[in-house]
Amino acid sequence: MEFNLEKFNPTVWELSTLSDQFKNLKIDWINDTKWYEIVKTAQFQLRDKRLYITKTLKDYRQEAISFQKAVIKQEKDLLWIIEETENKLITERKRVDELKQIEIRKKYLSERKEDCIKVWLDLSDDYLLSLSNDRFNNIVMIKKEENIEEEKRKIEIEKQKIEEEKQVIIRKKEIEEAKEEAKKEALIEAEYKIKKQYEENIQRINKQEEIKKAQEEKELKFAKIQNWLNENNYNPENMLVETNWKTKILYKQISTFTL
Repeated sequence: MEFNLEKFNPTVWELSTLSDQFKNLKIDWINDTKWYEIVKTAQFQLRDKRLYITKTLKDYRQEAISFQKAVIKQEKDLLWIIEETENKLITERKRVDELKQIEIRKKYLSERKEDCIKVWLDLSDDYLLSLSNDRFNNIVMIKKEENIEEEKRKIEIEKQKIEEEKQVIIRKKEIEEAKEEAKKEALIEAEYKIKKQYEENIQRINKQEEIKKAQEEKELKFAKIQNWLNENNYNPENMLVETNWKTKILYKQISTFTL
């Protein structure tokens, strides 16, 4: 199937000529019917060319698509005939190439095993022989990084454990100090209470002594007054006792007159 776009009409030259011819057309004023018709005719010519191009090339595209589908199908049919056998041959070559590589790898298998021991990696001999150099080196590198991270994690755990133990010791010390402080405060409080109770007892005794002394003084004073009255033959019927500040005066009534 052939697609000769050179035979396609209109040509590029024709379209370019029409476009250049019409692109400067202009209607100067709204009642200019002559140029209005000229512009209208030119626009319809371009419209007809556009519709022709769209329809014609659409048909070309459809033919091209059908041709493309036929080519693709033919390609698949032809490839199917040989692909299966080719793939078998590729597989066979790969198998033999891999066996050759395994024989080469056997020469430094012991070195690989030593590298595995260094990074605490446990891999079977068959698996080690199946690995390319890049793949083996990548596995060892990943294991090294894992070991480093694991070591860091252990160190962090140990540091955290030490810090926690340190905090426990500090806490115990704080508790013991708090207990000792509480004992001191309790002792101080007890001593304060005893001292306060002692002072209150002293004050109470002193108060009682003061009351007792005052009572004794009062009784003594009363006895002195009684002695004084007795010495002066005090008779309340005709005698009067008057107190002037700290002095007592005894008056005797001589007589009484009633009006």
